[in-house]
Amino acid sequence: MTIPPTTVKEGLMRHTLITTTAAAAVALGLLAGCATNQAGQTDGTFATSPAAARYEQLVTDIWGTSADRQLADRLAHHRMQQAIATCMRDAGHDYQPPAYQGIGGAAPIAIGDIDGVAPLGHDWGIAAGKIQSATGVQQTRLAGGNPAGLATGEAGKAYTAAMDKCQNAGDTFIANTYPTGVVDQSTSLENGLREVTGTEQYQQLDAEYLDCLGQTGIYVKSWAELHQQTVARFPAVSTGVDELRRLQPFLAASEAEKVAAAADAQCRSDLYAYTVTAIGPHIDRMRGEGGKALAEVVNGWNTLRTEATAAGLN
Repeated sequence: MTIPPTTVKEGLMRHTLITTTAAAAVALGLLAGCATNQAGQTDGTFATSPAAARYEQLVTDIWGTSADRQLADRLAHHRMQQAIATCMRDAGHDYQPPAYQGIGGAAPIAIGDIDGVAPLGHDWGIAAGKIQSATGVQQTRLAGGNPAGLATGEAGKAYTAAMDKCQNAGDTFIANTYPTGVVDQSTSLENGLREVTGTEQYQQLDAEYLDCLGQTGIYVKSWAELHQQTVARFPAVSTGVDELRRLQPFLAASEAEKVAAAADAQCRSDLYAYTVTAIGPHIDRMRGEGGKALAEVVNGWNTLRTEATAAGLN
């Protein structure tokens, strides 16, 4: 799953759960269905060349590791829910923050959905993301939800009215989740990659990649389409993790994910190798002329880790 710069805020907005009882049940099912977890960028088994390592390091400098992004989302969720809880308490209501659902942050970084640099791996972490979301659903069930949200009549109306106002208390933390400069640096890298995709050699290798997939019975026009088709095979998550692991549609989709990822890795390795090599001069410019701005982003991730530790999230 790509994390386009334009959707950072929208993705984080999904952490703000509506916590009246009826709405929460709906929200949990919808949110869990969106989750696509991933262990990181390209699997080290595939990114073995110096050019690949150099490219992957730049992506990590910009977007942090998958653990960093997950931590950023957890920190945003923590701050947001604490702000809502304080607002609700000031309004005279007992509000219990919902469990973190783990629905973002760890998704793989495929800059611009460009075939040449989409992550290679034995799987894309889609099944793992569903399991993580189902774990959050199960934890929420065991915690008994938000007792205050069970109020009915005038008390229920008062609670809902307060919640409508207090949801906005966490908005500041949504906009400031990732370090300043991430979007600018990611856009710069994408611009360089777009130049690479315009070369004759890239286009030839991209065509060979899609033809290779077709020979395995996979007919798509891009890696993004293949990934989206694979995600669509999975059922929406509305159960706990124990039930999910027994669902036949989930088991079948998990196997299909491995098959698709294996075919993709086999067919796309030459295109990936060319792209990460051809982007080298642009990386030089980003680390040279733009080195100060990039360093500020790296420092931003270091600061975020420190803040997460202080909040007890590590």
